[in-house]
Amino acid sequence: WQRRADIRPLVFSARLGRVAADAVGATGVRLYHDQALVKEAGGGRTPWHCDQHYWPLDTDRAITIWIPLQDTPLEMGPVRFRRRSHHVDLGRGLAISAEGEEQMRRHPRWAEMEPDEQPFWAGDVSLHTGWTFHGARPNATGRDRLAMTMIYLPDGTRLTEPTAGQTFDRRAWLPDAEAGEPIDSWLNPLVWAADGAHAGTLDRLPPPAAMVCTFTVP
Repeated sequence: WQRRADIRPLVFSARLGRVAADAVGATGVRLYHDQALVKEAGGGRTPWHCDQHYWPLDTDRAITIWIPLQDTPLEMGPVRFRRRSHHVDLGRGLAISAEGEEQMRRHPRWAEMEPDEQPFWAGDVSLHTGWTFHGARPNATGRDRLAMTMIYLPDGTRLTEPTAGQTFDRRAWLPDAEAGEPIDSWLNPLVWAADGAHAGTLDRLPPPAAMVCTFTVP
């Protein structure tokens, strides 16, 4: 959203914000960050992992919305999940990697968490929380798989002291936030609030610029 004004109505959609808030029982949500995900034609698989490993947040109610930008059959490698995995520590301290996945597979309850995998239509909306283990098959087609994701935080979420695996996220996506204080920086605007405080968010955003998170890009 920092570089392109045309994506902002999606990223800051109050409708999607309310869906996210309702899913986690929050009275409002802020943007953590957005991300365009491209799995190139012929691209490899995405190992099983969980995102919360990278998030220096005092809540486990942050939630990701994943939206495919084209019809996405199984052979294109849509996101897939391990059922009920957000309830079990299959390897929450492991970074995304083939080695990390091998350790997860040795967990005694791994086989209980059967995969949930299905094709998507363009514009479908999928939600998962930070401790949900997920991944993707290779893209075995001749077309790139395009998806847009937004991660939303319950309003009032506080920054925690980052672990070694969280220092990048803290520096990149949470500028000006202080450990122990609510996150409300210019990169984390209010997307939806039950009291209507989100009204005018789009108008208050900075102009598009050659930036991703806190970094300037060519």
